[in-house]
Amino acid sequence: MIDWFSGLVGYDAERLQLGRVLVVDRQGNVEFSHERWEKAVGSYTSSIQVNRDSPTEGMRLEAERDGLLSVPDTVLRVSGNPVKYLQGHNVAGVDAKGLVLVLRDMCRQLSGPLEVPFAVSIELPAVQASRVDIAVMVDMGNHTNVHTWLRTAELSTRSRHGRPLVSGDTVYWGKNSRRWSLKAYCKRCELEAHPVADLVMNRRLQEYVESQLRIELTLRRPELKDKSLEELDESLVWEYFGRLTIGVSEMGKKNEGFSMTTSGMNLAQRMVLAKWMEGEDVRRLMPRNTFYRYRRKMLEVVGVDISLPCTLEQEEAERINFSLEYMAKHTVRVIPRWLAELCHWPLVER
Repeated sequence: MIDWFSGLVGYDAERLQLGRVLVVDRQGNVEFSHERWEKAVGSYTSSIQVNRDSPTEGMRLEAERDGLLSVPDTVLRVSGNPVKYLQGHNVAGVDAKGLVLVLRDMCRQLSGPLEVPFAVSIELPAVQASRVDIAVMVDMGNHTNVHTWLRTAELSTRSRHGRPLVSGDTVYWGKNSRRWSLKAYCKRCELEAHPVADLVMNRRLQEYVESQLRIELTLRRPELKDKSLEELDESLVWEYFGRLTIGVSEMGKKNEGFSMTTSGMNLAQRMVLAKWMEGEDVRRLMPRNTFYRYRRKMLEVVGVDISLPCTLEQEEAERINFSLEYMAKHTVRVIPRWLAELCHWPLVER
């Protein structure tokens, strides 16, 4: 589902009434000013940020090529979660391929000083994205498995950006990357920490997502440059998830001739790793401080935790299953009718 959009939407934004930020010198003279972002609050208290800007040449070409609404000289710039703005929650929502439709419906809800002319038209606007978030939900069987998956992901995975960052119960890969990033977290825990406005609805949503892991892919401008909006769908989450290196899964291949890259480790560390792979408790081989220094290094280089027995770490990873096949197979695609009635889905078949 779509979970965030930042970029330009080809509706006329000339009439928007925006505040301004002023820079004043010591004598009280205005040195320069610029229009500020305005917050548009939806009917469920969720909000998006609204501003305006000039359209790109690509938007004009897109409108001409695809017969879209003509692009004005000043267009809307928005940033936020359009699904949450429309329905108050993002447990389920609009498929990625419905991005333009949900942006149109979002713009139709803008009112007062932020009202956008022509949003009521059935014609769709040209869109230029600078950030798009796509999310999937995976049923892990029970709540405990969700947290076991997250803990193991923290210890045993890495991306081209290096080791994942962890904040609370959320695991981030490439959190500060200019191109793309992934994050995974427990959706129930998020609803406990940040409940939706309707507390009865929130309790029901918590029960529904009890066993569900949420994975979100963020694509930013450099990564979106070569992708059309038609190419955005949930399969991209698994494409980028497949770029992660799962250390535990690779360790399990050691008996099949798997060769581990240890170029970032010295000879002593490689010898300790070899003994750990043979099932030996390596804690007793070195002083405590050395052990934890080696542990940090091996987590960084090969993604394994030598504080756990090798067999237990493998068994834990196998139990929660990191495989793409398993994760894709257990992706939540069908939702109960009561939840469908709480969603604003212009493109999804129910």
